Amino acid sequence: MQNFDWLKLSSSLLEVLNSPLIIAILGGILATWLTGRWQQKAQLFSLRVEVLKKLMDVDGDWYDSLFGERRDDVLFIAQKVGEIIKVTNMVQGLFPYEDVGTSRKKYTASVADRMKLVGTADNAKTDELADVSGDRFREFLETLFKHLGVPR
Repeated sequence: MQNFDWLKLSSSLLEVLNSPLIIAILGGILATWLTGRWQQKAQLFSLRVEVLKKLMDVDGDWYDSLFGERRDDVLFIAQKVGEIIKVTNMVQGLFPYEDVGTSRKKYTASVADRMKLVGTADNAKTDELADVSGDRFREFLETLFKHLGVPR
């Protein structure tokens, strides 16, 4: 039985791994992997920003409709609320954090409370709920901005 020379094998392997060609190949693989990760994170960030723009547009449109000519039109307002629910569901999918879910629920609950008063003559209560909804929206945005890394 022959003795196997482990020292010679390890030194030969070290010479091969230390060659410029192998180093270049490994460097290329690492650079490709890092670039892919960066692109994925950049795409997710961009998508999150686009959805936040959509959320702000939908909330602003809904808020304008509460004080516009069609503020007593239940079907019109219900359509706006449906858009809010749809966009907040997209936001929840892009920001899968517990505090985002909590602030989202508070915001959508305040929207639902405000929706109950559409078509009624209780303007004081309507205005109060609109203020509460605005505060909940601000809290929701602050939570989302925190996860985006936007400073306060």
